Amino acid sequence: MRADIIIENCTFSNNISERGAGIYLNRSNPCIASCVFFNNSSERGSGIYCKTNSNPVISNCDFIENIAECGGGICAIHSSDPLIEDCFFSENSTINKGGAVCCSEHSRAILKRCIFNQNHTRIGGGIVCYSQRGIEIQNCTFYANEADSAGGGIYIVHPDSLLLVSSIFTLNTNGAVHFANLNNAPARYNDFFENIPANFMGLVPAGLGEVNSTNANGDSCDCLNNIFLDPRLTDPSAADFCLGDNSPCIDAGNPNSPWDPDSTIADIGAYYFDQILDVDDRKVVLIPAEYYLDRPYPNPFNSSVRIEYGIPVAALAKLTLYDVTGRVVDEILSGWQTAGYYHQIYTSDGLASGIYFLRFEINHFTKTEKVIYLK
Repeated sequence: MRADIIIENCTFSNNISERGAGIYLNRSNPCIASCVFFNNSSERGSGIYCKTNSNPVISNCDFIENIAECGGGICAIHSSDPLIEDCFFSENSTINKGGAVCCSEHSRAILKRCIFNQNHTRIGGGIVCYSQRGIEIQNCTFYANEADSAGGGIYIVHPDSLLLVSSIFTLNTNGAVHFANLNNAPARYNDFFENIPANFMGLVPAGLGEVNSTNANGDSCDCLNNIFLDPRLTDPSAADFCLGDNSPCIDAGNPNSPWDPDSTIADIGAYYFDQILDVDDRKVVLIPAEYYLDRPYPNPFNSSVRIEYGIPVAALAKLTLYDVTGRVVDEILSGWQTAGYYHQIYTSDGLASGIYFLRFEINHFTKTEKVIYLK
C-alpha cells in the first residue's frame, strides 16, 4: 500500500474535537510512526479517527489517557482497515465502548504486538468490535483493563470474524473476552489468567476454556492450545510487560507463526523472551558498527527506565532529559566513553507526570527519543 503521507515523531496532546482530536483520516492511507497521543478528547477516536476506506499503518505509537465516547485511542469505521503494530494503549477511557480501540461498520483492524494496559469503558475495556469483517489480534498483551458491563479485554459481536492468536489476558475485569453471539471463534495459543470474574463471558464457543490436553511445553491447555497459567510478566505495575525467564508463555505461541528473532518458536504476548544469551553478556565482547540510541524501555514508565546506546569509537557523550518546553530537566550523562554497548537505568525521582525528550549526542551523531512518565 502506498502511503499518502508520513507522520513521524510527533506529539498530539490536550486537543479537543468532535472526531479525531489527534488525527482525522478520511479516505487516507498515511504511515503514522513513533507518535504520542496524550490527553486528547473527542466523541470518537480521540487519538486517531479512521473514516471511509482509510487504511493507515500505525506503528510504535503511544496512546495515553485519551477520553472519548468510543475508541479512546483509535476508532475505525466505514470500511477502514488500519494496521496497528507495536503500539501502547494505557489508561484511555470512554463513556460507552472501546476504551482503547473501536472497530465497527464493515472495518477490519489488524493489531500486532500491542499492549493494552488499564483502559476503561462500559463495553470492551481494551477493544470493542461490531464489524462483521472482524478483527485480527496477534501477540498482544491485555493487562488490567476494565469494562463496567462486559468485555474487560475484548467485546466481540461477530465471533466468527475474530482471529485471536498468541496473546496474553490477565486481570481484566468483566472477562478477558465477551462473545455477544454464538459462533466459532479461532482463539488459539493464548494465555488467559485470573480475569474477573471469568476468562470468557457471554455465548462462549464450544471447547474454549475446557482444559483437556497438554501443549508442546507439557502445560495443560484446551483443545485450541490456550493455556491458563500466570504469564509471569516482569513488572506490569511499572509498565514492564516482558516475560520472565520462567514464563509458561515462552515457546507456547502459534508454531506456524514466524519464529521469534532468537530463532525459537513464537512466544505468547507482545514481547518475546530472548533465549540466546543475556543481553549484557553479549555486549561485553561486541562493539557496534555505528552510534545508536535504542527506544527507552519501558515507555511509559513510572519508577525507572532503561536507556541503551552504542558507541563504535571512543568519544565525549551527552545524554540529556528535556521537558516539552525545551528546558533541561536532568543531565544523565556527560563524559568520555570508550567504544562498546552501554545502558543507563534512570530513576524518576522528582519528575512530574508528563512527556519528556531524551537526547543523545556524541561526535556528529544526535538522536532524540520521547519518554512518558506516569506516576
